Amino acid sequence: MYSDFYQDENFEDSLSDFEDALQKQQAKYFEVHELEFIVDYYFSINNLDNAQKALEVASQMHPNSYELKKRKAQLFNLKGQFYLAYQEIESAVASYGTSEDIDYYMILGEALVGLQNYEEGKKAFQEALSLADEEVLEIASSIAVVYQQHQKHHEAIEYLEIAVKGDTMLLFDLALSYQNIEDYAKATTYCQKFLRQEPYSFDAWFLLYHLSLENDDLQNAEEALLNTIAIVPNLSVYKYELASFYTENERFVEALEVYKEIMEQSQDVELDVLLAVADIFLMIDEPEKALKNYYHVLRLSPYHAKALSGIAKVKMEQEEYDVAIGFIKQALKEEPSNPEYWLCLADIWSFKEDLKEADKIYKQVLAKHVHFEEAWERYFDFLFFNQDYPKAIAIAYEAIRNGVDRNLLEYKMVAAYAEMEVFHYAEVLLTSIMKQNKKILNDFKAYYPQWEDVLVLKNIINKNEGE
Repeated sequence: MYSDFYQDENFEDSLSDFEDALQKQQAKYFEVHELEFIVDYYFSINNLDNAQKALEVASQMHPNSYELKKRKAQLFNLKGQFYLAYQEIESAVASYGTSEDIDYYMILGEALVGLQNYEEGKKAFQEALSLADEEVLEIASSIAVVYQQHQKHHEAIEYLEIAVKGDTMLLFDLALSYQNIEDYAKATTYCQKFLRQEPYSFDAWFLLYHLSLENDDLQNAEEALLNTIAIVPNLSVYKYELASFYTENERFVEALEVYKEIMEQSQDVELDVLLAVADIFLMIDEPEKALKNYYHVLRLSPYHAKALSGIAKVKMEQEEYDVAIGFIKQALKEEPSNPEYWLCLADIWSFKEDLKEADKIYKQVLAKHVHFEEAWERYFDFLFFNQDYPKAIAIAYEAIRNGVDRNLLEYKMVAAYAEMEVFHYAEVLLTSIMKQNKKILNDFKAYYPQWEDVLVLKNIINKNEGE
């Protein structure tokens, strides 16, 4: 629909005259085509307020212009006023236009999709395509954009598959759309095709990084992220991501090297980096180095809750439980609703062997954060390692009823049933788990190394690994 205003040699003069008239609040006459150009320009830079002002002028000067009425309908679409857009375009075409018009069907289709009348919206778009000749690919691309804006990714893919034949840059859009419907294999294929044409697109490399993670392809994920950093070496956000990637995959030395590089490049001390480094030292059992970084954060930000909680964790591991409780309570003063800090407090009481106090706090966390999966896991572990197996199993079932991912708890329930010597339930549950998710077997073995002493479980596992 939009005119090629940028190709008109008089456009800049018309636009300047219009904006001058607006500023001085003076009336000035404009031809229809001038107002079309002006409205289209404002659409192109998303200045809907000035587009509306231009259309108000147009309605006074050229009340019967079908082209300007179409733009008014499109303005309603752009503002999300889809029912007004529907009314405006239907009224315009009934009074002044023709239904044999691509613009009519495009505006109508967008309005109907906005009104969630997807069936009629698609019919309108199909009519627009049927009227198109050389514009088919361009029209298909515009339709895809509408569906993308409304998170209708399957429909967007249908039209992107058409449009990409004329514009291979849309390969990236296809990759994003397939990612949105969790078809990571196709998303990866299209992303790789795009990168063969645009090898220096850091956005595409970063997308490929995420897709590789979804495909459990850590080697390609790392390569994609390193390529992203090579293209934009000064954007620290990607280096943060690389450090996190190394940390999550227990490549702590490499993570520390990346964080060191970030700090060397930064003019300011990055608190997030100091905290991340401290957390790594805590994970690799270097508590003094962890404390050094946590205290460094507190010198810069004396009431930093994450630093306070980090010190509490170190002191807990050093069995200085009263000191740990003091620090975690300070963190809770800063962030009283943070469930992770409450869980840390419960853990400290558990290690201090005040099981009654620990149990009370776990329950309080779950009462306030029923969908916090880690809280259910930690409470189960607390009960399991304190040999309250029936209660642990009851908590697991309650968690699953509250929407917690059963994969997080069912293999732990097998261990609890085995400890209770209820081997039938343990056998049935473990068999069911491995049919659905064989990868979870390693989690089970790590959680319950005694499995080798339970003949029923040992036979199931050996049979599964032999297949």
